[in-house]
Amino acid sequence: SYILSNFKNLNIDFGFIFDKNLIHYSTVINNGYLLNPIQNFLLQIFCAYENGFNIINIPPYIPSSLMDYIEKIGFKIRIFPLNYRDFSRSLLEAKSVTIDCENRFGANPICGPDSILALLNLIFFISKTNKSLVKIIKDFPEYYITNTILECSSEEIFYLFENLKSNNEMKIYPYYNGLSVNFDEADCFIQPSQHYLGIDIYSISRSYETSLKYLTILRKIIQNLIKHSK
Repeated sequence: SYILSNFKNLNIDFGFIFDKNLIHYSTVINNGYLLNPIQNFLLQIFCAYENGFNIINIPPYIPSSLMDYIEKIGFKIRIFPLNYRDFSRSLLEAKSVTIDCENRFGANPICGPDSILALLNLIFFISKTNKSLVKIIKDFPEYYITNTILECSSEEIFYLFENLKSNNEMKIYPYYNGLSVNFDEADCFIQPSQHYLGIDIYSISRSYETSLKYLTILRKIIQNLIKHSK
């Protein structure tokens, strides 16, 4: 894009590209590379650890292999369904930080002081590490996340969850506010959507193509189940 191509000409280590509401962001480094959502997630974790945090609040769709990596860094993990207000509350805690993979640095769905404060905190954390972003992300494990929202009624959500929980042909089990769905090459998670009447579907894998593949597979399985509920 125009922004990324011109970023290479700037004599700075990193920058942020964000939406007009100051909710979602991406980090860009000095060679014009745009960090993917998992890299943004791990960058926040790295900076939080470097700045003295030892407890991290993360959403339930993070796979166990990635949680193992986070624990080896030195964090105690707390898992719970996240919403916008959790980001506000986390800014007031002295020893814990709340992070997700949806590139949100704000607490509100509209521009406000929470999101601006969180962005300034992240910039401050990165600058205090005295390391270039290129060197920091070099050691991150390679993961990719894809996600989508499938709109459906509350009755369909109930039917879907009950049928998936009783499915013996797939590796599915209840996990916090949703269902964990494990494939050989991807870890997926579904939950009632926090934004719409429907469900959120997440897929995390070691490659973007594989993550997208299993997101598509799971979405089709869910759509077929909903179709049979009518």
